[in-house]
Amino acid sequence: MYFIDWHNTIFYFEENSISYKKGTINVKKREIPFNKINTVDISQSMIQKLLDVYQIKIDTGSVIEEKSEIVLLLESSRASEIRNLLLEKNTDNIDEDTTNEYTLSSKDLLIYTLTSNVILSGMGIIFVIINFIDDYINEFLNINLIDRIIPSDNAVFKMVLIFILFVIFSIFIAIIRNYIKYDGFRVYIENDKLNIKYGMCNKKNYSFQRKKIKGIHIKQNFIMQKLNLRTIEVESIGYGDEEGEKAILYPICTEKLQKNIIEDLMPEFSFKGTINKPPKNSIFRFMIKKLIFAFIIICFLVYKFSYGYLSILLIPFVLVVGFLEYKNTAMGMSENLVYMCCNGFNRNQSIIKMSAVQSFEVSETYFQKLKGLSNYKINIFGNQFGNSIKVCNLSYRFYEKLAVDKFM
Repeated sequence: MYFIDWHNTIFYFEENSISYKKGTINVKKREIPFNKINTVDISQSMIQKLLDVYQIKIDTGSVIEEKSEIVLLLESSRASEIRNLLLEKNTDNIDEDTTNEYTLSSKDLLIYTLTSNVILSGMGIIFVIINFIDDYINEFLNINLIDRIIPSDNAVFKMVLIFILFVIFSIFIAIIRNYIKYDGFRVYIENDKLNIKYGMCNKKNYSFQRKKIKGIHIKQNFIMQKLNLRTIEVESIGYGDEEGEKAILYPICTEKLQKNIIEDLMPEFSFKGTINKPPKNSIFRFMIKKLIFAFIIICFLVYKFSYGYLSILLIPFVLVVGFLEYKNTAMGMSENLVYMCCNGFNRNQSIIKMSAVQSFEVSETYFQKLKGLSNYKINIFGNQFGNSIKVCNLSYRFYEKLAVDKFM
């Protein structure tokens, strides 16, 4: 069936568009104007590398399509030719050499692995391996490998040592995964197209129009916040919409490098407006719901278990989370951009083009209204249909001064 579909796939170029037909019984036809193409993605898996073929995916700015509009499997030489032709047709007579290029070093990849959440995925792999050993190897060989590896009768010592080995192997696996995934990472501008390349086994090569990028997201988990590191992602349809894939612009950088990358590659997202923070009287609003929820859990655990009183340690944790959300919350607007920052342990700063904002919402509860506070939410069309960003407990005066002029 796959061979028949491949054999019946036809594509050809017209003066201003590419036409595509696929299928035998259910025939699918599509024509995409060159100026509507948003992303051209060339990738090559290990099997495709052995066959010397590449997969090309072509996406427009359509948020209705859940998958790429056109997917082609071509010989390597033909794939490069088609990609260059699409990019040339999609360029508004711009003759621009490659500008500043940013590459990721082995040291950067190591720091990214140690500070990001990918170590958790490594723990998941180790957990699967341990279950496999317990269910099959031990039963088949009629031996306990854990006891053979750690010959100790001290249960506490054995548990601590297993945990340490568990973490070490998880980090090791995460490092290998990231080195394979992001090997040779480079991002640069060429002919007004943003190009991102990376991958050792599964090679990725994304090219898309810079003017069609809707926004950028600067993400920091708790460790990154403390070390002043961040990951930069872009909001562009067709990039980061695959399973397990992120719309990475640059995996790990300092605040200074972040500013340089934005200034050199996408200066249109350099936010210069005023940033508004929540008033001091709003800090309790970031904690009250979490405290109520924690109190319910504590009461249940105290009632159900003899050591349930230890759950009272949830209270300082909840207070820290609430304080981080208060500290990280911010919003601002300039002539062409919206800046929004939210979340506690996983801080997310978003800079979105005003033209990409589909709607703007302001809401408040009765108790917020008494304190002059409001929640602000913008809806945009991005990698996920109806993607939205929300910040809470900002002053209502911010809406009166800025939002009415921008959106109403």
